[in-house]
Amino acid sequence: MQGTGNSQWWLIAMLVALFAVAATADDSASKEILPQSGEKQESASLIIRESSVAGIEHVFQLTSRIWSGGEPKEAAAFDQLADLGVQTIISVDSAKPNVAAAKKLGIRYIHIPTRYEGLDRETQLRIFRAVKESRGGIFFHCHHGKHRGPAAAAIGCIAEESATPTEALRILADAGTSTEYDGLWESVRKFQPPSKDETLPPLVSSADTNPVGMSMARIDRLWTRIQEEQSAEPKRSTKNLVDSTLLLSEEFRELARVDLSDYDKEFRDMLTESARLATQMHQQAKEPGRLSPKLVSSLKQQCQNCHSEWR
Repeated sequence: MQGTGNSQWWLIAMLVALFAVAATADDSASKEILPQSGEKQESASLIIRESSVAGIEHVFQLTSRIWSGGEPKEAAAFDQLADLGVQTIISVDSAKPNVAAAKKLGIRYIHIPTRYEGLDRETQLRIFRAVKESRGGIFFHCHHGKHRGPAAAAIGCIAEESATPTEALRILADAGTSTEYDGLWESVRKFQPPSKDETLPPLVSSADTNPVGMSMARIDRLWTRIQEEQSAEPKRSTKNLVDSTLLLSEEFRELARVDLSDYDKEFRDMLTESARLATQMHQQAKEPGRLSPKLVSSLKQQCQNCHSEWR
């Protein structure tokens, strides 16, 4: 009987030891799989790798079905997008998209013009709807594929649930989106999916806008802001002045890209000169001190002449 009792105790001891080893192994495996406290967690669905598409600048694949880049212009670019499986192109550029070239390949174009100041709520909702309704690959683009396009694509990735807002900021960083465009970064950082009470706005293949009139109105507002910042206390106004002059130069550059065939050469020349002065003003705003009165006066005169004649 005593031998039997010893055998029972020996068996119990062996079982306890085995359970302890198993528990230790499970705990070690958990530590390898689960992120430790404070460890950065990456999205399993986010890829963010640079790609090459002939005729398109700054192309990045972001997820298994979302890409971003510059404007596709040639037929070969559209062909390559189709080969990638792209079935929807979302333009956030102000220029009219080439809907006909995409349609030949069975690709849907969605036009959601945006500004460098950031993506307002209506724009965000349009992007959200476009991603949710689209099947197959999606290609987001602006003009060069560095600023507005990546920001819109980042919101698209959040809508696709392949990235959190924090993770989506990596898209802007890797695409080279300038930190001077605070509004674009903030739009991604603070994006929230629509609530049940929010109505998603309609989607169109080519937005019907008056780009010249709209740009002139924005330029007018930016000019007022720049004048206010010029008279503000220097330490508080420097960054604001840099931001505002950057947006002003972008407005002139974007306006130069729209169809101006209804405007004469005098207007186009005046626009070219205004864009040059605005770019010079932005560069000067980065340096200590006030903007050159002569430079400010020259651009102001250009704006007044343009408004009195064409606005």
